[in-house]
Amino acid sequence: MKTVKTYRSNVFLAWGIFTSIIVIELAMDYLLRQMAGDFLTGGFSEFYWFAIQIIAALLGSYFIISGLFLLKTPWHKILHLSGHICLGGLFYIVTVYSYIIGLGIDSF
Repeated sequence: MKTVKTYRSNVFLAWGIFTSIIVIELAMDYLLRQMAGDFLTGGFSEFYWFAIQIIAALLGSYFIISGLFLLKTPWHKILHLSGHICLGGLFYIVTVYSYIIGLGIDSF
């Protein structure tokens, strides 16, 4: 069976990978904090916290950029890339910061 590579399939894969890794990281961090018994001292260290998020962004970016090669006009490429960057940043801010603020991690 021959698989056809499309822009839409690349975007679906990119967003699936990016959102899944971030949500799984937050769930694992929450479980580690619960097991430690203290939400302020448990969880991932900062190195792993940011490394996982960078890996998620890089993997998502790879599939988005490879999908952009399938678009024909430069304006479509710029428009779609800008949209994905804005939506990715919005998803990250809403998800991660609501988790941090909601649990009172690193808060006063």
